[in-house]
Amino acid sequence: MQEAYVWCNLTSGDAGRALWLLLLPFMVVNLAHWMRPAAPARPRAVRLYGLLVRLIALTLTVLLVAAACEVALDLVAWQCAGARGCARRHFWLAFLTPDAAQSPGVRRWAALLGTSGGWWAQPGRRLALAALVPGGLILLLWYLSHRTWSAYESHRPLVQGPDPAPDPDGSALARPGFWYGRRLVARLRAAHTAAGLLTVAAALATPAVRFDHRPGGPGALDVLGRLLTACLLAGAGVTVAAVCRRGRDEHRVDQRLDPHLLRQLPLGALALLLLTALYTGWSRPDWHSTGRLPGDPAFSGLMLAQGLLVVVLGVVAWGMYRRTATPLAPTAETDIDSVSVPGPDSAPPPGTGSGSAPAPGIGIGSGPEPGSDSDAGTGPGSGPEPGFGPGPGLGRDPGFGPGAGPELSSGRDLGTGPVLGTGPGPGLGLDRDPDLSSSRAPGPGSGLIRDPDLGPGPGTDLGPDSSPRSDPDLGAGPGPGPNPRSDPAPRFDPHPRPAPGTHGLGGPATALLGCALGGVMSGGVAQRVADWLDGAGGTISGPPVSLTWQASMIPPLLAVLLGVAVRLAAGTARLARAERDRVRREHPGEPEDPARTRAIAHTRAMAALTDRAPLVLTVLSAAALVLGGGALAGALVSGRSPDGAAGGTAAAVQIAAGISQGLGSWLVGLGFLLFVTWGRRAYKDRGARRTVGILWDVGTFWPRAAHPFAPPCYAERAVPDLTWRMATWTEATGGRLVLSGHSQGSVLAAAAAWQLTPATRARIALLTYGSPLERLYGRWFPAHFGPAALAGLHRDVACWHNLYRRTDPIGGPVRLPADGQPPVDRPPLRDPLTYGRTPEHPLPTPILGHSCYQSDPAFAQVRADLLTRLRTQLPAPRGESAT
Repeated sequence: MQEAYVWCNLTSGDAGRALWLLLLPFMVVNLAHWMRPAAPARPRAVRLYGLLVRLIALTLTVLLVAAACEVALDLVAWQCAGARGCARRHFWLAFLTPDAAQSPGVRRWAALLGTSGGWWAQPGRRLALAALVPGGLILLLWYLSHRTWSAYESHRPLVQGPDPAPDPDGSALARPGFWYGRRLVARLRAAHTAAGLLTVAAALATPAVRFDHRPGGPGALDVLGRLLTACLLAGAGVTVAAVCRRGRDEHRVDQRLDPHLLRQLPLGALALLLLTALYTGWSRPDWHSTGRLPGDPAFSGLMLAQGLLVVVLGVVAWGMYRRTATPLAPTAETDIDSVSVPGPDSAPPPGTGSGSAPAPGIGIGSGPEPGSDSDAGTGPGSGPEPGFGPGPGLGRDPGFGPGAGPELSSGRDLGTGPVLGTGPGPGLGLDRDPDLSSSRAPGPGSGLIRDPDLGPGPGTDLGPDSSPRSDPDLGAGPGPGPNPRSDPAPRFDPHPRPAPGTHGLGGPATALLGCALGGVMSGGVAQRVADWLDGAGGTISGPPVSLTWQASMIPPLLAVLLGVAVRLAAGTARLARAERDRVRREHPGEPEDPARTRAIAHTRAMAALTDRAPLVLTVLSAAALVLGGGALAGALVSGRSPDGAAGGTAAAVQIAAGISQGLGSWLVGLGFLLFVTWGRRAYKDRGARRTVGILWDVGTFWPRAAHPFAPPCYAERAVPDLTWRMATWTEATGGRLVLSGHSQGSVLAAAAAWQLTPATRARIALLTYGSPLERLYGRWFPAHFGPAALAGLHRDVACWHNLYRRTDPIGGPVRLPADGQPPVDRPPLRDPLTYGRTPEHPLPTPILGHSCYQSDPAFAQVRADLLTRLRTQLPAPRGESAT
């Protein structure tokens, strides 16, 4: 019997993904929180890094709400509704115009509401009414965050005794409270909600305060405006203090909340917003709206604040990187913003577990093909809760369920996925690819594997030489000996290292991209709405010049990206030509097939593009920094839009400025539609899913440590589920498990294994394939998946094998030393399995890349090796006698 764990619906359904994609800047800045360099013995730098990222995330929330205020309050209520020419083109603004009293339809509605026909025509009342749009947006974000917080962060992880002492070489993912961010997310949600409401209140109060403060203005309203301004500033200070006060506490399962803060901060901000709306809507018959809404410099101030925060973050990250780059042995590091003290170590050392029974398997998969009828939401009510239950294979909802796939060792397909069983035979697998219903080799979703033929054996361990040797014709195998057709063993670097080429600045660069993306989206949407409202009439002033400048930076940024793409294409073509010779050498004596050779070489070259991501990030972030600084300087110096600022210059400059400004807003609108369409297509089309699926999985794997409105972290549900299942099963049966994971499933497998006690980890064998553990996570998140952490996991588990292909754009070697054990990395699997036709393969074998690892004969051999090693260590199951 087999069991499989499916987590596909934990990442939300198609409609939910499309909505979360609109909040991509929040997810990007949350990623920056986890991309810091490793910082041994530098807890202050770690806390400062986390604090700066949280402040940057707060500015993104303010920017989003300010952009909504710009559209609703400034462009619609202040400018268009106050200009007769613009209001005439939009009938739905008729009741807000000064001519509303002359409209019979408006008079009828006014009679029903008990107001005069032109009651809403005063600017303050128009602004108060328009404030419902950004206010509603904030409440929607609060609701989504609270809903997902209840479904994800509020699930308690497994508590297995007193808090263990930190492992000098361990990962922070092993800490008891790592996957329990309930308290921090609740605090951040309250703070960001308050910040958004205060932003709306400030947008309402600023024009009214300026009008009342004029010479001869109403004295009572002037005093009230000053008091409201002081209250808004005090509220902003309290909000910033709430963000700065506390970070993550990972050394324990912190079940406390801050009820006063959670209630009083957002409710206080809401009360201030209501008072401000009442103040702004007070009757001022001589108030008329002209030009832009006062307060436009706020966008320039936000850009400047974000730039300064990113620069300081870069300085902190660079200092951490320089300290890490010295040849020091890895040591324990304090977690991000942690303020608690770990408890005593009460866990037994690895390998000291009691007598055990044969190992079962647990399967972890992503579920059915997205785009089918399995579209589920992100929170409660989206479908049945995850759990254990019967089923023919991978179920629709997250959980464990028995499956009936055939045995991998027989060379047949696994069907719907591997599983965890209670009889003899280990196996647990995690796969992310949802293509599991095909009769071909299993895709993601099949992870845990259980061999029902595994019987009890003596308690002695197999040495490295007792493993089955690999078949040189397969290109890989479980044996420790070198493969004559494989690459040299990967080099091991004992020091955690960030992605090559970023020099520890990957986190700040990512935060900068999040800010740039938020600014471009804000400016582009504002410019598009202004163009739609105004048409060709020129009746309104348009958005603030800083937003127009930001939108105008899109064409130059795309030109830079085009240059990077050309360089990458040229490098890929050169690599493909070099790979052709290598492919020919790998298949001596076989008839030459130029098309086949080119296809294999091209696939390998394209797979290598993943390793060029640091170049793309470096160029893109540098261009965003330069262009953003230029946009800010141009807006502050000229005070006009790019085409206006270019007046009087050379004709070429004027043409370029006009084209850039015109294209910028249109490209944002087009990009918005393409973005949503691409996001939905990525979970319906296999090719598109391969392109963006892993990026989405990486972004939503990490807890919401910086931004509470980011997409929810599915691992905060999946990892505790897996940990509970493995820990309770091994405790009840005394058995052992083979935990296998494909792609993102291998990351979940490692995270779940880290959460086990050392004694339980020693009862787990790992089988990873197509794994991004080192290639993506180890390089981009060195503080948590660095070589020292992975090496510690290797020492803790019973054994670990990793399979990969050179045609795989995602998976790769783990690059760990053997340490007297069979090496973790097997030689790269041959892909395709055969170059030409053979009696065993009369049809050309496909180039599989990241898919169908379990269809390779080497997979069954490696699995058999793990099962054999576990079998020799185990006595009979409890209640049974050895045979």
